[in-house]
Amino acid sequence: MPYELVWHIPEKVLKLEIIGEYTPEIAKEANDCIVEELNRSATPLLLLMDATQMARPYRFQEIRATQHFMNHHKLRYIFVATNDKLIRLSIVIIFNLSRAFVQLYGTAEEAQQAIETRIRLSNF
Repeated sequence: MPYELVWHIPEKVLKLEIIGEYTPEIAKEANDCIVEELNRSATPLLLLMDATQMARPYRFQEIRATQHFMNHHKLRYIFVATNDKLIRLSIVIIFNLSRAFVQLYGTAEEAQQAIETRIRLSNF
């Protein structure tokens, strides 16, 4: 499976792990799953996007058009983990008009630490 969506911290943080190629079709499927979880949630959520194993996207403008979750009123933050410079650039382009605040990290561990700090400091 090219992606996995699981609860990183139940009812607070969703984790989207992308493995390999993230096509517009796969991105739409992941988007629909994320939106479904956001709609079900009684509280605002954070998203941890682990793109450390993601292949470089070449159709990121098409992917951007499928990512409606980034403007959902219940999504507060998107924490992205990747050390690939081209993927980082793609993420910036994809999420540049996002309603949610986007932060980039080099590793999943750094992103997880930032999430824990955010939750601790804001009583999220």
